[in-house]
Amino acid sequence: MQQPQQGGQVVYYPATAQQGQVAAQQQQQTQGGSTGGGDAVNKSYQYFVDQNMKLQQENHRYGILVSQLQSELNQWKLKCQQKDGSIHSLQSQLLQQQQTFDSKFNEFLVCANDYDQKKSKEICQLKSKCQHLTNTLSTIYKKYDD
Repeated sequence: MQQPQQGGQVVYYPATAQQGQVAAQQQQQTQGGSTGGGDAVNKSYQYFVDQNMKLQQENHRYGILVSQLQSELNQWKLKCQQKDGSIHSLQSQLLQQQQTFDSKFNEFLVCANDYDQKKSKEICQLKSKCQHLTNTLSTIYKKYDD
């Protein structure tokens, strides 16, 4: 890019800091050791080149930092996806275990109820037998006591 200067002179603004330094050196050489307005222009131009170089370096550092952060973000996203997969798998396993437990527990309850009913019947039968034997003994004692 070029900008006209005082006296019809054209100044080229460099795209990189190195080009800016070369341009500043060339400008100093062409102007010789002239003093006055040229010196102020050189200082102003050198200030521009220095600031441009600093900004380019800072921009480069920010670019590197952004790249690093994006990479780290992608790694975190991948870890989260892996953890989500693990969580989903564990939830499926838990659901299956709960269903198996519920089924087994229901079978246990059925068995326990059957056992309880059988034992209750058995106890009733034994009580009945015991009552019958008691009655029989009682009758026998009465016959022999008389």
